[in-house]
Amino acid sequence: HDYTTEIKTLFLEKLASVTPGNLSGIQMYCAGTEAVEAAMRAARAYTNKHEFFSFYGDFHGKTLSAVSLTETANYTSGPRATGTHLAPNGHCYRCPFEKTYPECNIFCTDALEKQIQMEGTGNVAGVVLEPIQGWKGSVVYPDGYIPKIRKMCNKLGILMIVDEVLTCCARTGKLWCVDHYDVIPDIMILGKGLANGFPCTAFIIKEEYTEVLDKISASTSYGGNPMASAAGLSSLEVIEEEI
Repeated sequence: HDYTTEIKTLFLEKLASVTPGNLSGIQMYCAGTEAVEAAMRAARAYTNKHEFFSFYGDFHGKTLSAVSLTETANYTSGPRATGTHLAPNGHCYRCPFEKTYPECNIFCTDALEKQIQMEGTGNVAGVVLEPIQGWKGSVVYPDGYIPKIRKMCNKLGILMIVDEVLTCCARTGKLWCVDHYDVIPDIMILGKGLANGFPCTAFIIKEEYTEVLDKISASTSYGGNPMASAAGLSSLEVIEEEI
């Protein structure tokens, strides 16, 4: 979907071979917030819907739509972008519902579903989440939380968009954080460790969604440049050898 080089092709082939399930439609960028914005545009194009839910404590970037899905927007950015919503997260140590896990039966996901049904307008394209929250204090969710959100998204017909910019590429002991939960998202966003700190990010969508990449004009001038592609390929090769 943009200019290609031999090294970029090798990197994309390598990345597609190790991503979960049938996540294989890849578009590259330089910053995480670019990839988040593009993932949201892809979700909008595929679903023909425009609303998104994220969580208090999440961090998704500093451009308009991404920061609107980030708690800091409450006091740094003025009004949020239209159609963006925040929900309480599954933070058991400081439960926003003052319940106790596991007796609560992961009540926070039921509350999320109810909030989507009541606060949304019937045009929810996706839920955007970090599998481990970083900005708000390395919040690790309880067992069953992320799989339950996956089931809820399936039930409501909305996309599950997982932001692995912070957690990807073996930072949690597995190549992808979602592998800990046996969950395959509809869209996954990667960065930071993807090229060992070199400016290289991407979003990856399921194969059946790839037609939207042309529809949204997903490419950028510098995303997937030869240096970034070489750094990404080398990083994946080293990780594959060592984990």
